[in-house]
Amino acid sequence: MVPLTKRLRPADRPYWPHTTMVLDAKPHERPLMEANLQKVDMTGTMRFESIEMIGRVGPSRGGEYQILSSFPLLG
Repeated sequence: MVPLTKRLRPADRPYWPHTTMVLDAKPHERPLMEANLQKVDMTGTMRFESIEMIGRVGPSRGGEYQILSSFPLLG
């Protein structure tokens, strides 16, 4: 899970709503992951403008997370 830190947020937005999807779950983590994903309701008032690919840039300790690419959603 990737925390969204202050350096990723646009300056004009004090809070950046986000959803973190799991990419690399271990077999023993799967039951917890699936149970939590079933609780997410994407049909209500949630609206998505884009999908951001976020990754760590720099060393694994001391590096920082940055937006590597942004994919605007159509519609």
